[in-house]
Amino acid sequence: MRVLTLHTINIKNTLRLAIFFKNSRRDDRKCKKILILLIIFFCSVINSFSQADTSFWFAAPAITPSHENTPIVLRMATYSQPATITISQPANPSFVPYSFYLNSNTAITKDITSQLNIVENKPSESILKYGIKIKSTANISAYYEEGHSLNPEIFPLKGKIAEGLNFLIPSQTRFNNYPTSPIPAHNGFVIVATEDSTNITITLTKADPLGHLPGVPFQITLNKGQSYAVVSASNLSTQHLGGSTIQATKPVCVTIYDDSIQVDNHWDLIGDQIVPEINTGREFIIVRGAFYYSQISNQDLFYVWPTVDNTNIYVNGNLVSTVNRGQSYEGTLSGASAYITTSNPSYVLQLTGVSGEAAATSLPSIKCTGSQTVSFVRSTPELFYLNILCKTPDIGNFSLNGNNNIITSSMFQPVPGTNGIWQAARINMADNLSNIDQLIQAGVATSVTNSSGLFHLGFINGGTGTGSRLGYFSNYATVKTSPTVASASCFGSNIKLTSTLVSGASYSWSGPNGFTCSSNDTTIYNANFSNTGTYYLTANINGCGTSFDSVVLTVHPLPTINFVKPVDTVCYKNSKNINFTLTGTAPWNLIYTDGVNNDTLSAITKSASFFLAKPTATTVYSINNITDSNTCTTTAIVVPQKDTLVVNQLPVANFGYSTIHCEKNAVTFYDSSKANLDSLVNWYWIMGNDSIRNVANKNPFTETYSPWGNYTVKLAVQSSMGCKSDTITKTITIHPLPTVGFILPEVCLNDASALFTDTTKMIDGSQLKSLLTPSV
Repeated sequence: MRVLTLHTINIKNTLRLAIFFKNSRRDDRKCKKILILLIIFFCSVINSFSQADTSFWFAAPAITPSHENTPIVLRMATYSQPATITISQPANPSFVPYSFYLNSNTAITKDITSQLNIVENKPSESILKYGIKIKSTANISAYYEEGHSLNPEIFPLKGKIAEGLNFLIPSQTRFNNYPTSPIPAHNGFVIVATEDSTNITITLTKADPLGHLPGVPFQITLNKGQSYAVVSASNLSTQHLGGSTIQATKPVCVTIYDDSIQVDNHWDLIGDQIVPEINTGREFIIVRGAFYYSQISNQDLFYVWPTVDNTNIYVNGNLVSTVNRGQSYEGTLSGASAYITTSNPSYVLQLTGVSGEAAATSLPSIKCTGSQTVSFVRSTPELFYLNILCKTPDIGNFSLNGNNNIITSSMFQPVPGTNGIWQAARINMADNLSNIDQLIQAGVATSVTNSSGLFHLGFINGGTGTGSRLGYFSNYATVKTSPTVASASCFGSNIKLTSTLVSGASYSWSGPNGFTCSSNDTTIYNANFSNTGTYYLTANINGCGTSFDSVVLTVHPLPTINFVKPVDTVCYKNSKNINFTLTGTAPWNLIYTDGVNNDTLSAITKSASFFLAKPTATTVYSINNITDSNTCTTTAIVVPQKDTLVVNQLPVANFGYSTIHCEKNAVTFYDSSKANLDSLVNWYWIMGNDSIRNVANKNPFTETYSPWGNYTVKLAVQSSMGCKSDTITKTITIHPLPTVGFILPEVCLNDASALFTDTTKMIDGSQLKSLLTPSV
């Protein structure tokens, strides 16, 4: 299945609406409708990606080994669909990738400690190649976990929503980093680029070890998968880098961390992957953990970092401070939950944990955000707190792993300052409420679903003397309909248009040829080229206003094949290229058959291509199917084209020669070779007497041999198609010429007769003289 690029309504669409508004001024009612659409567009631009995603980028911080920086693992959980998952470092060929298959509703932990030195981003202030990419064929949740029993923390990965151009760094401002050695603990952040040639401007609030001055921008350039870490110059909280900014020309992802912060006699790693400024918000709810600090007993801390000057900060409806960009407000939470609102988009960092073991997370904004299903993995069997917040009508509609009686409405309490609209639950597993602790097992995928609305879910996991972990796994992005083409968009096919199904939302589609529909998904049957165009979707989402979005559908033609030479010949035992041309969009996959066996050609990149055939008998090749990059497939029924390859048997070489073949006399040779489907065009003779003849005709010829004896003659022939015969070899005996002499009677031989075994042998006069002289 290929999902086409989703085109959200943009400036061009806005201009079209404005032009239409201008041209429709004579129709007041139409003007009002268009004006309303424009207002809706500007007031409800909504992002589409959630923390459950198919692609994640992450850059890991370098943690001091003097405390604890191992093991490092990636934990992943699937939803309703199984997934093939790949973990790689696109900029680093030295990294050994991981690829595996994970069943639906299943969790897996990948220990990558063996590659620690090329995962942690060190040294700082250097361009590195340690950016990690996780790619999945279906939605998953994923987080990176550092440490185990002394200095643990989890970094939930937020997928596409974490990618952005502008970031402000949130940080805690109270606790120092423990001065470990030889590598001290630091506060800092790490950047990873998702595209090549990404220019990044960094402006720090405090100096770094390289001496970059506060408020003085400096630039770096990263390619896809490259990373860059910035650390504070001191372990003092007053020198932390909170409020620093990052501006990029292409999307990057950012990790924040505070290594081994000292809380009383405890010191712990805290951190998170943050979202860009555009995905922050103005409304937040904090659900308290189990943190204890001697100066603020049984209270959590939170830090509000506005992205705009003169931002008013309210807690439970009360104004508590006005803060500028780059500055922060520190608050405490002693109640079960708190409602925080800001007059401008802000980051809110929650600092909590178990006893004095700290953990932190950058909280999601609650305005039109959240998930209807969250899948997560518990790290250890230690203390576990499940934090859930949702709107009041939804508190009784939760299920855990399909069980509707585990998370009940009695677990929720109203959030102060929200007029009863929001409620929150902090479910302590130690209470064994409804045996919930037995249902959420360490290392096992857990799924929480709400049948009526959106919710946010996070957990705290750890021990009073071992360290704790904190993270939110629900959707940080604002809810959006996200219309997509959810099937192959090919001529003659049934094309499915779909969008996010949000409980209580109403939908309205419009498109080419008067197309309309009122459900979140629809099907265009037997599509043709006239169905190409932009399809608009309007959705009224309860409590979030109206979303106006669009998707572009292009109906693609089916691929075709044409054989260059539908009938061709090949010499026996030889191979032949079967040439063809393809239409459609490269690359193609082609399955063909010889009538007995099927073969596949994958990733054909050129329209003019071929496959190699070596049949032993005349064979007809036909096409089973062709699929192009648009996932448009043409089957054998639609592709009748065939290629017949006729096998031409090899020619048979043969020759003869005259019956009289004497020394020094001409011997006549004549060809008797035969071809199969064509004619002979070349004869190659080796005459056995150092004479070679390479001729283009079969005319008889003569050859003279001397001295007498046996000679080996060879012949190979070639036909007009290039078919070459085997070589035939014959031995010709050349006889000596007869000589002048007489037969020596036996009586005259006397003693010389012993020299001859054949009294009839002919001898010449000189021989005779030499033999007879002594006896005469």
